[in-house]
Amino acid sequence: MDKKVIAVVAIVILVIAGAGIFLALKGGDSGSDEYRSDDDTGRLKIFGNADNNDYLDNDDVKALQKIIKGEMEKTPFADANQDGKVDSADVDFVKRMVNREKMTIYYLNNDGVVKSAHYPETTLSAIPNTTLALMKSIGATNMIKAISGGNYDKTMFGDLMANAEVISSSMTTLDLDKALDLKIDCVVVDYSSAYLKDYEKFEKAGIDVVRIDAAGGLDSLDWALTVGYLCGIESSSQDFVKWSDEVYDDIQKGISKVNKKVTTLAVTMTNSVAGTEGSAYATSVCAGAINLADFPTSKKAEIGDEWILSEKYSSQFIAHTCNYSFSTVGDAVDDLWEKYKPYFKDTDAYKAGHYFIFNSNVPNIIRVAYQVEMYYPEVFADGYASKLVQEWIDKFIPSLKDFKVGRTVSS
Repeated sequence: MDKKVIAVVAIVILVIAGAGIFLALKGGDSGSDEYRSDDDTGRLKIFGNADNNDYLDNDDVKALQKIIKGEMEKTPFADANQDGKVDSADVDFVKRMVNREKMTIYYLNNDGVVKSAHYPETTLSAIPNTTLALMKSIGATNMIKAISGGNYDKTMFGDLMANAEVISSSMTTLDLDKALDLKIDCVVVDYSSAYLKDYEKFEKAGIDVVRIDAAGGLDSLDWALTVGYLCGIESSSQDFVKWSDEVYDDIQKGISKVNKKVTTLAVTMTNSVAGTEGSAYATSVCAGAINLADFPTSKKAEIGDEWILSEKYSSQFIAHTCNYSFSTVGDAVDDLWEKYKPYFKDTDAYKAGHYFIFNSNVPNIIRVAYQVEMYYPEVFADGYASKLVQEWIDKFIPSLKDFKVGRTVSS
């Protein structure tokens, strides 16, 4: 069995023979002054975004005026001040938002619940690694003054480890008193209830808790825009979303060339097979695969479990996303492989050489890119995702400005 650990500085994978197509990104430099998204699906989950696009601007004032006059249907985020009606008070409220005044605003959280937030958020904490990777990508690094304890990738998060204070002993928790001492006004945290279980204490103390899904299909881009707005870093967040949109468009063009979609299961942590409500499930679907999971929440695949070996769940691929260092090479790859393979070595996917381990310390669009390269090598050239990783680093991760993505082959 060939070791297929998809790292960042080193990709350990059997080279697939034959020519592939590398789908080049659209030309032009990333920059909000040169680009305006035409998405109108409400990715910016800020109340006051009356025209339902990616921006909060004077067009929203105009949209509100049309709604009030009956010239336009009410939109999901039209009730800016959340008083239950759309009227002139919302127009005045949004004018203040357009002027970027300090104020309390409202957004829709990951569970579909309306939450308030102090605008702009100025001092942040963020957990876990997946959330931190997205925050770094949208330009929030210097705003993060506190992080949780745990095992961080020193290559990717070394700047945060050096400049942000560790205020807990666990990746899932934060110390409230220390957060208050540091004047943290917002914690950006994964939507899973496993993280920051005592969040109500933080909210009662005046610290906003913003739950996001940094790794769930295209929802991660909604949160890049929304958190970017909350933190007053709209321009850099829009740059990242522009780049991600372009990559995703090219991926979809590539998938459209595929004659038959592959089947897969998505795994997170040690042995948790993602259910239909999980982020990893959504990511595999974005990568053009048919995910065979038919259970809503994650399901453990213990060693010797019959269910994952049954015909019902016999997928062609298994995509395993977990946290490991960018600099995982050599013996460290073997150690990683030996840690996880016992849970999956008897599956058909493993036996066919289609079990892959992916790094979770990257934005979701990179995870999608790695998966399409594995699923559809006849379309996506060997090294497709590595090129995108380098592009992401060069554009959005200044702390790695001298970092070059490497590639090794093991058979």
